[in-house]
Amino acid sequence: MSFSQELFSLNIENSTVSMEGNIDCKIKDIMGVVGLDYIGFNAAIFISIVTAWRLIFTHFIGMRCGKYAASLQYGKIQKPRLISSIEKSKTSSKWKLRSLIHFYENNFLDETTETEEKETISKYQKLDFLKNSLNCSKSEIAECFKYFDLYNKYQDCCCKFSEQLWKAITMLCLTIYGCFVMYHSEYFYNTKLLYMQWPQVYTSSIEFYYR
Repeated sequence: MSFSQELFSLNIENSTVSMEGNIDCKIKDIMGVVGLDYIGFNAAIFISIVTAWRLIFTHFIGMRCGKYAASLQYGKIQKPRLISSIEKSKTSSKWKLRSLIHFYENNFLDETTETEEKETISKYQKLDFLKNSLNCSKSEIAECFKYFDLYNKYQDCCCKFSEQLWKAITMLCLTIYGCFVMYHSEYFYNTKLLYMQWPQVYTSSIEFYYR
């Protein structure tokens, strides 16, 4: 009998893990049978920690870094004079800004085909009505629309950069911790130890890493 066969038979004899079927057994890990209550409890803790970590990171670090990245890509965003004057005015004039935003979101003027010609004419009629209501020129409205478009791109860049930065830092920390655990394990320099307690090479640090 070879060394590997002897080692395998020895582990089978000394194994404390029951391999028999159990109606309460749902999932097996390398420690044996794990109940659903244990899995649910650890999953709830894990989700809570990850959610809290992401919210804290996004609020204090992610969005600030995202704004810096967006400013490098799009430059400094300056509000049009029309929007600045509306914001400085009384509350009764706030409807002007809401009208601009509503028209931008629902009737943004872009290139259209011949089949959409009637719809385009209707949009231009609404634009004329908006211009007369706000007592401004079409160039000022176009400037506001460009500002809205640039602002949306700016915010989208902030959110995406914050999300990717969070993923990068989180994965970097997990990778460093995983390398630390593997480096300080007994089987790092002697791979034969991986099979000495097979399949139960399991420590608290490894359990924490995989959780």
